[in-house]
Amino acid sequence: MSATLRYVLLTALRDRLFVTLLGLTGLVYVVAGALGKAALAEGRELSLPVAAGSGRSILVAGILIFVAFHVRRMAENRELETLLARPISRAGFVAAYGLGLASVAVLLAIPMGLGLAFFHPGWAGLAAWTLSLAMEAAIVAALGLFAALALETAVAAALLSGGIYVLARLMSVFISLAESRVLENETQNETLGLLVRFLLKVLSLLLPRLDLYSQSVWLVHGPPPLETILFLLAQTAVYVPMLLLAAVFDLRRKRF
Repeated sequence: MSATLRYVLLTALRDRLFVTLLGLTGLVYVVAGALGKAALAEGRELSLPVAAGSGRSILVAGILIFVAFHVRRMAENRELETLLARPISRAGFVAAYGLGLASVAVLLAIPMGLGLAFFHPGWAGLAAWTLSLAMEAAIVAALGLFAALALETAVAAALLSGGIYVLARLMSVFISLAESRVLENETQNETLGLLVRFLLKVLSLLLPRLDLYSQSVWLVHGPPPLETILFLLAQTAVYVPMLLLAAVFDLRRKRF
């Protein structure tokens, strides 16, 4: 397992993942800081959400693209077949590889969070946001690995995992729609509205509540209640193994 972890970290370094993502994030932070200084009032309240949201988007996109193209390159170069030929089960391989990718994601999330100290947020809110971003990044890495192993092309894997991420980030909107009567009024068809509400509720049960992670409001108004942090920890502990188990199941159906 240690060899697989080291291989993932070396691959991320070889592909300049850390330099690229942290460099882009630093550039975005500089631009956000300039916007805040140019604002007539509440510059910090303007620059913090812009910097935090942009940094999170860069992190998620970078992880998903890296995982999708890296796994596909391994399959095409027979590296994946070589790794699976070693005395390790496929479940063990996925667990080690998922842990390696999650480690890379967390190592990227921590400096991105600490970089927001430049904007002078509350330290408690910054700590909660950074911890939440690290957990979100771990889920994204597991999601990207599952999509990359399940699909045949890197582009399809990146698009699928990115689409699922966007849906999960919009979960609060879906839940609000499912709990309201707006759908029936808009569709002019009660049966269709009920069906859509049912589908939205099913979707909310299957996907993680990523809308609760890394909220910019924490940086401005302080950290969330402890119950929210515990819920995010529990959700991460559930969804990361679940996605890795799905990847194991799919990998066992393939021949390498």
